Amino acid sequence: MKTTIVRNRPRRIGFALVSATLILAAAPAQATNLDLAPLPLFLGGMVEPNVMLTFDDSGSMNRSYMPDSLDVDYDKKRGLAAAWNGIAYNPDIKYALPVGPDGASLPAPDIKVSSWTAWHDGYLNYAMKKSWPTSSTCTTKTNTIDLKKNYRPTWDYFGDNCNSDYLEQVSGLWEYHKFGQDKAEPAYYFRRNTSLAGCTASDLKDEDCYEKIFVTNAEAYNFAVWYSYYRKRTYTAKAGISLAFNDLSPAMRVGFAA
Repeated sequence: MKTTIVRNRPRRIGFALVSATLILAAAPAQATNLDLAPLPLFLGGMVEPNVMLTFDDSGSMNRSYMPDSLDVDYDKKRGLAAAWNGIAYNPDIKYALPVGPDGASLPAPDIKVSSWTAWHDGYLNYAMKKSWPTSSTCTTKTNTIDLKKNYRPTWDYFGDNCNSDYLEQVSGLWEYHKFGQDKAEPAYYFRRNTSLAGCTASDLKDEDCYEKIFVTNAEAYNFAVWYSYYRKRTYTAKAGISLAFNDLSPAMRVGFAA
């Protein structure tokens, strides 16, 4: 292979740099007001970044509690409180409706004075409205719930969302929280209140620190959105993904794995 050595290139480069320096020094003062790029130029351009989304669709994603260590709290008040359970209804959060592939919000619960209509699975309800194929045995009727009268908190829920066997166990795990096994009630949740009698404020596990709160008409809509679209780990993940990806450019390339 032939190699050519250009010995005078450093000199030419040095001369060019000196010349450029002199030209800039002689330029008017306003020439120093440059609009410099905030990022290196090689990071710019019109090419959108690639995004890879990996979704966990294992059985544990159907749980209504987080983290996994809370599985033993299926019969505890704290299991239904946001202060202890990361998936439990939190009255301090305004739950947003997820969005569909067209960017429009998914159906909203129907809140009336006499009934609070929501869905065991809001995503299934949306799929059925779109006539998309599903593997569920639920129907529109059995997937619908009146939270003003028939709320039962789920726990380790591995079956169809319209399953009415509230005492069923799967691999030793309860599908419903103990309070949901007993009876259906108007929608409620538990809240930590350290001013309660017998409460040890330093002990987050102390059951005496949790009080039962029945949902009011004012917060019925928010609770119904949580129940329909955030009540399980998989629901929360779907809602978060839909809202986050809704703001991305349609030119962005996305890969998906489950």
